Amino acid sequence: MKILKVMRIIFLIKLKGENYLINAGQNAICDRLSFFMSEINACILLEKVNGRSQRVFMSYLAKVAGYELSFDKVTRDEYYEYHKYIEAKKDEELSKLNILINKYTDEIE
Repeated sequence: MKILKVMRIIFLIKLKGENYLINAGQNAICDRLSFFMSEINACILLEKVNGRSQRVFMSYLAKVAGYELSFDKVTRDEYYEYHKYIEAKKDEELSKLNILINKYTDEIE
């Protein structure tokens, strides 16, 4: 039940309050996608949810905001590097995740 409460806070308060990242601009979107990805990951560690569903959701969220987030372009080495930062607890780690997300995010024309 605590996980559901945390997820409600993340989605009903934070994400909705940020208008689902619509019109946020690429830098802000990448920053917030990194943040939300880390938050969701912290919640799903206790659940049986795979990383693929999380990546699909983040890609969908980016698309709603007018951006294409292409996880399929991430190399094997980047994928392993990415996993080090997905559980980011510090701003420095979150920044590294942000750099990776920014690399594979493009505005939809």
